[in-house]
Amino acid sequence: MQNLIDGDLSALGRIYEIMSRSVYLLAYSILKNPEKAKDILQETFLKVGANARTQYQADTNAAAWISKIARNLSYRAYGAAKKNVGLDAYGNGGNASGGKNDEALWVENLSLKDAMLKLSAEEREIVTLHCLDRFKHREIAEIVGKPAGTVRWLYRKAIADLKKRMEEGL
Repeated sequence: MQNLIDGDLSALGRIYEIMSRSVYLLAYSILKNPEKAKDILQETFLKVGANARTQYQADTNAAAWISKIARNLSYRAYGAAKKNVGLDAYGNGGNASGGKNDEALWVENLSLKDAMLKLSAEEREIVTLHCLDRFKHREIAEIVGKPAGTVRWLYRKAIADLKKRMEEGL
């Protein structure tokens, strides 16, 4: 991050390589639309490049700062889409199978995706940040602006709900 602040634009490419998957998954967990998540991914890194020198505080968690930008952009896009086209029309994107040929794996992934969509947006975001992006609960607390204890509680609640739904086949 310091290289980017010092004017090395190639550093943005390295940061993108490290963070793009996490940013995309975070945006997708909020928007539930792969194309919109890709747009947020690109917009996030445009903002990182444009604002690193003026808004990033040295010696702080760069991943948390970038995730917070992605989160804010995603919620802004979510609100705009909900207002303009309705929530149901906005969330109907994506390929549940991920291109897998194994029918059992496809069904299991579809069931997990359905169960994840039944979580609140806040719970879905916390589970995504912890399980897929490997953020620690205290880092997630910083990103979502909630106490670490609340994040841990929401995470445990969401995991219990997912487990119950998967066991019941809901």
